[in-house]
Amino acid sequence: KVNQYDTASIETRLRGDGCTIVPFEPGADVYIVNSCTVTDRADAESRQLARRARRFNPRARVIVTGCFAQVDPQRAAIPEVDHVVGLNRLPDLLRAVRGDLGAGERIVADDLRTARQVKTLGAEAFTGQTRAFLKIQEGCDLFCTFCIVPFARGRSRSVPPRQVLEQLHMLAARGFQEVV
Repeated sequence: KVNQYDTASIETRLRGDGCTIVPFEPGADVYIVNSCTVTDRADAESRQLARRARRFNPRARVIVTGCFAQVDPQRAAIPEVDHVVGLNRLPDLLRAVRGDLGAGERIVADDLRTARQVKTLGAEAFTGQTRAFLKIQEGCDLFCTFCIVPFARGRSRSVPPRQVLEQLHMLAARGFQEVV
């Protein structure tokens, strides 16, 4: 659900920047792989999607973002990928889409364990869905043996209640009758 929300936030910002969102198939100018890293298989699928994007259009810009890009940016930076952008770096992701990141900025990621606020907000586009998602908290403080969430998303931090209400009102105004 968190990745779905992040994808919707990215789509909303891209549309706001004048980009046209197209299906993940041949012909796109830019491919964004919003990766997961829950399992090694998820990492492999993200790399596979990046390779497929490069085959679809060798001249396209291929960008990997999401949890895999955040946790292991070096492994996400396969030759087919132009840029790896970690979580909570939406302005850098937009710069990568526009081609404004330089060669020295192939990998852009921070250590989220010190993050103090949730930066990925404002999702308005939930393509093909009748319900909207709203992120009100991100990260986790528990550091369970088997879990990667604290490393991928950082420590637990919440969206201020006033911002949550503003987001709920905005989603209701856009016609969503259910918010998760």
